[in-house]
Amino acid sequence: MKYTTLPLNRAHCLLKGRSYFGDGSSLVFPWSMSGVSFRFTGTGAVVHFHPYEEAEPAYLCVWMDGRRQKYSVVNGNEKILIEAATAVPGMEDKPHRVTIIRVTEGMTPVRIREIVLAGNAPRPSAAPVSRRPLIEFVGDSITCGYGVLGPAEEPGFHTFEEDATWSYAYRTAEKLHADISVAGASGKGVVSNCLGDRKDMTLRQAFRWADRQGRPYDFSTARIPDVVVVNAGTNDAWGGVTDDEFIPAAMELLGEIRAVYPETPIVYCYGVMDTAKKNAIEKAVRTFSEKDPNVCFHFTRSMSEDARETGGGGHPNTRTSERVSDELADLLHDIIHARKNRKD
Repeated sequence: MKYTTLPLNRAHCLLKGRSYFGDGSSLVFPWSMSGVSFRFTGTGAVVHFHPYEEAEPAYLCVWMDGRRQKYSVVNGNEKILIEAATAVPGMEDKPHRVTIIRVTEGMTPVRIREIVLAGNAPRPSAAPVSRRPLIEFVGDSITCGYGVLGPAEEPGFHTFEEDATWSYAYRTAEKLHADISVAGASGKGVVSNCLGDRKDMTLRQAFRWADRQGRPYDFSTARIPDVVVVNAGTNDAWGGVTDDEFIPAAMELLGEIRAVYPETPIVYCYGVMDTAKKNAIEKAVRTFSEKDPNVCFHFTRSMSEDARETGGGGHPNTRTSERVSDELADLLHDIIHARKNRKD
């Protein structure tokens, strides 16, 4: 068995979501659905991490040649061993594609410091190229999959009950055979968090930031999404934000998105967990669309209408994700294809 190191750069790594290359050629996964795809010829790979410190472990989903596995990162001393499904001693080197995605939240980015390839003569390949549409989601716990795998009677938060690949956002992207990027975090709002704290990070900041520490996101090198979906307002409602405060802030968020994505359609989706800000969002979108018709509002019924849709911490479960993603996928399909036809 021989080993070689995968260069952690754009020539060999396709960044997924809002990941980025850190100092010292590391890979940094700050948000849900951030990660990397790479290709190589060999029999397997070993992923090494930088130290990680959080009260709850981070979870990563890893796909090798389409086969999915899930791993936890508790302190960064872990190593992920990725083997071909048919790996046996003396097996010949074959081409493989690997995707690693962070599927839980945390204040601390997950950082990969090295990926070692194994085989008889292992070698890295050029970075994959994605020709799938890209959907960017700006949202809170609903978008991140908070509690989506938990039982309704679970009041607290544990990362093993969270999985962004079971959120409505990921399910929508999968149904459209699209890539996904997520900017957002649980408990955050447009004006305040769910506790009414206006000094906490807002979703407007999450959209502009590369991580929770406030590093600016480099839009100049980022891929332009085919559509942006905003799902925000629930935490503002719980945090006591008035409509008079919320409406101009929501319009500012739409304006910030439009400033970096001048031609990308924007869909403001709301109603999954509550309806308190429905009128305010409708007014904000209607007012904004008077000058920008490429923005629309999509209202979906609340999970509170069906007890079977409640997961951990009173949040949507997988049943909710399937329902919402079905209707949203229909809407986004038409929007994406109409945009593609205009470009063609």
